[in-house]
Amino acid sequence: MRALLIALAFVALATPLAHADSFEYVVSGTASVPDYFGNVCDGGPCVQTLTFSFPFELIPNPEIPGLYMGSWAPSDNVQSFGPLSPFTLHGRIGGVREGPTFLPFINAEGDEIDIKAAMWTTTPSIAPRFDLAAVELYACQSEACIESLYVRNGITIALGVPGFGTVTATRVSEPLTLLLVGIGLSALAGVRRARWL
Repeated sequence: MRALLIALAFVALATPLAHADSFEYVVSGTASVPDYFGNVCDGGPCVQTLTFSFPFELIPNPEIPGLYMGSWAPSDNVQSFGPLSPFTLHGRIGGVREGPTFLPFINAEGDEIDIKAAMWTTTPSIAPRFDLAAVELYACQSEACIESLYVRNGITIALGVPGFGTVTATRVSEPLTLLLVGIGLSALAGVRRARWL
């Protein structure tokens, strides 16, 4: 009986440790912005597509207890397909209060594709949500962008040209938590085996 209680204690210890400081995820997916004006690229419709994968954290908001906010580092783990030059993911922007509500992918010419996201949560163990209906070409600065994706009366800033995509956030398990759960399960298996002997 004592061994069983010890095993259960290891499993119970794993839960609060998983909720310590931050919740780590890997965010991956695709985002595309098509041309809506009949432009042609390489014999077909113009479409700019990004595929990406990067670490994403939900960290405690130091000013509002119980509230977690999204945080991520800049990443060049972005593949770009289409008429525009390569994009990179810019890191978290915004302060503790306002915070970001989007993931900004920007290229060297200043073209920007954003993915809207729910960056604030009180349930950080639930994967963050990304609003795929709100993928957008936010800024169109380069000639390639203006000519292939956004041509209308010489406008060079395109706010909200809609796109589409798929994004998933997968939780990264903490090594210590997995170790404690493993020890607890091993102990339970040992107790069960001892009963049958």
